[in-house]
Amino acid sequence: VKFDKLAYLAFLVAGLSKYYDIGVTVVDAVLEELRYGLEHRDFTLHQTMLSICRFIGELYSYHMLELQPILDTFYAIITVGHYRDENGHLVSKVDPPNDTYRVRLVCMLLDTCGIYFEDRHERRRLNRFLVYFQRYILLKRSLPVDVEFLVQDMFDRICPKTKRLSSLEEAERKIKQLEASSSRAAARDKLTKLDEITEDIEEDDEEGGGDEAKANAEEDRIPEEKVEGGEGKEVAAGQQTEGDSSSKNGEEDSSSNKGEYYRRERPKEDQDFLAEMDKMMLGDIEARRNEARSTEMPDPTALLLRLKQNNSNTTNTSTRGGSSVAALLQRKNNPFARKGGSPSSSSSSSS
Repeated sequence: VKFDKLAYLAFLVAGLSKYYDIGVTVVDAVLEELRYGLEHRDFTLHQTMLSICRFIGELYSYHMLELQPILDTFYAIITVGHYRDENGHLVSKVDPPNDTYRVRLVCMLLDTCGIYFEDRHERRRLNRFLVYFQRYILLKRSLPVDVEFLVQDMFDRICPKTKRLSSLEEAERKIKQLEASSSRAAARDKLTKLDEITEDIEEDDEEGGGDEAKANAEEDRIPEEKVEGGEGKEVAAGQQTEGDSSSKNGEEDSSSNKGEYYRRERPKEDQDFLAEMDKMMLGDIEARRNEARSTEMPDPTALLLRLKQNNSNTTNTSTRGGSSVAALLQRKNNPFARKGGSPSSSSSSSS
């Protein structure tokens, strides 16, 4: 990836990290690569290290790194490989006094992500690092002109109101003040944490004491019975049966009490409605009983007499209206019949 395309690469990683677990892997790999370059003095890695610092800054701008990892990276650039000799002077084999390569790395990283330190807390921690960075610059023998301009442009862009330190003694004094204030703040934080811990312990003790008191009171209420062998089992069984019977009796009593309650509390309108409903049901039952009596099977002799009477009535009606019925049948059913004629006359006329 080219140097001017690293911002697009960071944007791609930030977008893919929403769907794949690659963000942590990429950040860890980049930080390990930077750590390796700081621990080994290899001139062939200078351009790669500058690109890595630019890429780390772009990752921070896309929220792939938190504040603490980026600050640890700042401090690692100016401290990795340094140690103090017998006289108390800082000595480093991988970062000699005449080498200003790490100054370029810090300026590259600050130029990329320094403008995103907008919060007050972030700005305060960045200003604290800049004090250490100025002491690191003052420990160098001399800065080349291009590096000096690079540092000045970085300060003008990131913190234009900050006044640069002019001597190493001033830088050491400033750092001592910062460390003293930080130690006081750390001690104050420890005291507050201890106070919180002691308050939590006291609350737990109070809650535990209350629970123990309740448990002791319950134990005092319940008598302790220790029975050994089969007698203990029989006693337990007897207690269980007694408990079951008492619970059943209690349920029955409660149900009866509920019925009495509902009967007592039933309003007058409901009572009138139930009385009318009972009367209606009784009337319906009586009506159905009468219907059942009327539909009983009659006597066979009475049935025979009724049939004989019906037959006699039908014969009389048939003799009275026989002529009219025959005429009606002759007109309707005979297709050859005409008005006032007969089948014989119709045949003679046709002949």
